[in-house]
Amino acid sequence: MAPKRKRVTQSAADSAPTSATPPQQPSALPLPHPTNDPTKYRVVTRLPNAHPPNARSIHVSRSTKFAPLNKRVKRLLQTSSRPIVLHAMGAAMQHSCELALAIQRHAHGTLQLVPLTSTQQVYDDYQPLVEGYDEITRCRNVSAIRITIRKTSVYVYHKQPKHTK
Repeated sequence: MAPKRKRVTQSAADSAPTSATPPQQPSALPLPHPTNDPTKYRVVTRLPNAHPPNARSIHVSRSTKFAPLNKRVKRLLQTSSRPIVLHAMGAAMQHSCELALAIQRHAHGTLQLVPLTSTQQVYDDYQPLVEGYDEITRCRNVSAIRITIRKTSVYVYHKQPKHTK
């Protein structure tokens, strides 16, 4: 059995350079922007240009309840063979993906999901509430998804009858 060795560590005082270096000043924190103050500005978000609304296009938000959406999509799929399109942006993307997968699972493989992701530019207008401030417009990028739900043709194999002579 080999003898145990002691671990030798070098302390911070031993490793410090001999020349005295002045301590670094902490970096100056940025001043709060006036647009972050709700008493000075009101935020108005302009949504991107959306597709024209129709009965087969469903816009999903984060606050939309799952059960009514599920019921609406199922009803649309039963009444027509045309595709349905789910639209979602930002935090609602997960909600719409879960909805599409639940619909597909319920249909037992008779539906095709076609997701299309993109990035949308959303503009925030900061309108001043105090005299002397200018109106500010900022642009930010938000992820978006568009899921097309289509019925697929299900091929059912039928055994051909034998011809008798």
